Amino acid sequence: MQLFSQIARAFNAQNPNNDNNRQNPGGVNGLGNLFNINNVPILYTPADLDELEDENYNDNRQNPARIGLEAQIDFFTLNDPILIDRAFTITFRDWQIPKNDNLDNPPFDYPFHLIYSFLIENTRILQIFEKVLSHYVNSEVLTLANRPNPLLQNWVRNSEALFFRDPSASSFRNTVSRLRDREEAVRRNAYYRLFGMDLSHGDINNPANPVFQYQRSNINNREFVTLFSKLLTEIWQGYINRNNNVSANTTDINSINRTIGDLRDILLARRGITSPGQFNNEYPNATLTREEFSSVIMMAWFHHAIMWDSPVVSDLGAEGQTSADRLIKIGAKVGISPHPNTREFLELASPMAELLRNIEYDNFDGQFVQNNIIVAGNVVPPGANNILTIINLWEKATKVKIK
Repeated sequence: MQLFSQIARAFNAQNPNNDNNRQNPGGVNGLGNLFNINNVPILYTPADLDELEDENYNDNRQNPARIGLEAQIDFFTLNDPILIDRAFTITFRDWQIPKNDNLDNPPFDYPFHLIYSFLIENTRILQIFEKVLSHYVNSEVLTLANRPNPLLQNWVRNSEALFFRDPSASSFRNTVSRLRDREEAVRRNAYYRLFGMDLSHGDINNPANPVFQYQRSNINNREFVTLFSKLLTEIWQGYINRNNNVSANTTDINSINRTIGDLRDILLARRGITSPGQFNNEYPNATLTREEFSSVIMMAWFHHAIMWDSPVVSDLGAEGQTSADRLIKIGAKVGISPHPNTREFLELASPMAELLRNIEYDNFDGQFVQNNIIVAGNVVPPGANNILTIINLWEKATKVKIK
């Protein structure tokens, strides 16, 4: 899910002459071309941002070819939350990449999906980091005042300013009001409407009544889990039968196509989008668009913090080999255990988001499955890797039998 790389492209396209007058907080030269303020490059290029949104990000940062990258000021620790928020806003309002942009175009126009936010939040990552941030700003339980880390301090301030304060009334990220008084309630409502699912954890701030209270829409996609599991089962049957020339072949491309169509229909219906061909035109003003984008931005921000031995991970002594390892260690510091299937949720979030968006765009159908996934041969077809990953992780995370 290349959301932050899209933010980089959108911001660069809107600022060809570096018209922002903010001062460079770090004085780093010659290390990239993103957010060039006063002609001083201070952040990652879009290609670098593509890497940091990969679960192997920590390994990438250790690559000798990237010598000097550590000296850059990270997007997430930039000493200017207003500039970061501006990048979010520009991406939301002016998403289309200009025709004269010589950067590679993304695989699709909106490289994010609400399922990413749901899966990441279901790990309890937000509850854990809310507690971490509360300790950082209110006490010295987790860190000592005599060993300040500027990058950590910037990350804490940015996280608080961007995600734990009410945005201005004019901000696209402002989804709360007297009608919807809590951001978590807004997110849960969106999850329930689009997927018919609720987060597995309750209200951490209300131990007396841990069941989280929010308004559940009576019109929702409760059939999503059943349909998605059916689709994965049908694709798996086709995959294991791709070389079957002897016994009965249970592959049913027509059924696969119908199931994909049913999934597409319910997802577009909740958005109020008339057809896949109208997705780009109608999405900016569609139902759940603001909720989706603001939710994904928030979860991606905290997901990134555990994808490598970041300043907050290092400060907490929570270094690890995987994102799940780091989150488990951080959770132990604040007394909150992540979901038992955290590893599966983290690894599933991006590929499943890509698949569902492609289904909505009508880029993934029975013909695609037939031509790219259930291709006869002795090696795994290149187009099958993503869906096989989803099948394995979905079965482990949901305990629904797919194979």
